[in-house]
Amino acid sequence: MGRSRISYESTRRLEATERAWKETLRLLPVTGVVPRYALRDVRLGKWQIPAGALVYSIVPTALRSREWWTDPTRFDPDRFSEERAEDRKHKGLFLPFGSGAHACIGMHLATVEAKALWHAMLTRCRFGLERDYRARHTYAPLGVVSGDVKLVVERV
Repeated sequence: MGRSRISYESTRRLEATERAWKETLRLLPVTGVVPRYALRDVRLGKWQIPAGALVYSIVPTALRSREWWTDPTRFDPDRFSEERAEDRKHKGLFLPFGSGAHACIGMHLATVEAKALWHAMLTRCRFGLERDYRARHTYAPLGVVSGDVKLVVERV
């Protein structure tokens, strides 16, 4: 059987894969909180936050907010399509790799690697669960699916 190869440039054309990757990161974020220090006094809603205060952004809360996401608990990669662009409703809404000066330096590499890996795997294999399994996403200290997952991998 010939192997399906993909180039770096080809990964840019894997738009459906990118949407699925983003939706996976939205539903199962790698981190639960992003700590930051307030650089200046700021008012956030009814709260006054003094300069120097340690503030935590609770990532899963924003990523599953009914205020911003359509049917937020459902796996729906098309929410990242150009037509819907739910992730662009607010600049601080979808930050799986951080943002601005604090964005993860590995963001683009991780995305290309994820696309290349899944392209290689899905052109060679089919996946299934050996038994029904209800995944629980936990943070210990980073995101991981818990429990005893029995995966069936079949060559195509």
